[in-house]
Amino acid sequence: MINDEWWDLRKEFVARYPIDVEVGDWKGETMTVQRWADGLLDQLEAAVKPGAAGPDAAGGGGYGSRPPVRVGAVSLHAEITRTLKGWAVHFTGRRTPTAYRALSELGRVLPAIQYTYTAAMVSKMTDWRTRMRWVLGWESPPFAPRVPCPQCLALGMLRCWPTETWVECLVCRSYWTAETLGELRDRLRLSRELTHAR
Repeated sequence: MINDEWWDLRKEFVARYPIDVEVGDWKGETMTVQRWADGLLDQLEAAVKPGAAGPDAAGGGGYGSRPPVRVGAVSLHAEITRTLKGWAVHFTGRRTPTAYRALSELGRVLPAIQYTYTAAMVSKMTDWRTRMRWVLGWESPPFAPRVPCPQCLALGMLRCWPTETWVECLVCRSYWTAETLGELRDRLRLSRELTHAR
């Protein structure tokens, strides 16, 4: 049910959850321990602060140099906050000071929201979850080679996912799986040879 998906996404955004982390011991051996990670919104908020580093950064104060602001995190945080607050005003009639409060207000009125609106919210929240995981370094974004799609010739629109053997064109939605990647490779090679022959 779509409401269950909404609640699952909300939980990922705000709730702390256990993760497995590999650490080394004094003998040089690695072992897996369980640590608690903040919700994705908390992690994104931490990444927005100037000097915030990635998920593996060690803490510590001092006067040392700090990395600059992570622009991708700032942009995504602003988009999420603005949209969640807008949804809260639209569906509840109340302004909310934070994204967390907006999620709480939306959860309160979720049963009264029409299915199509809830489905649109779930779709957008799923997209945000994926983008937050990319920005925070938990997952790698897809590789985007600057080559034309063999089907529609759209330049730079192929996406290659590193965790899966899958390539897709964002324009014509053609896709290649592990079984057909050789065909894609051959078509791209032929396309490159024809381009250089001109």
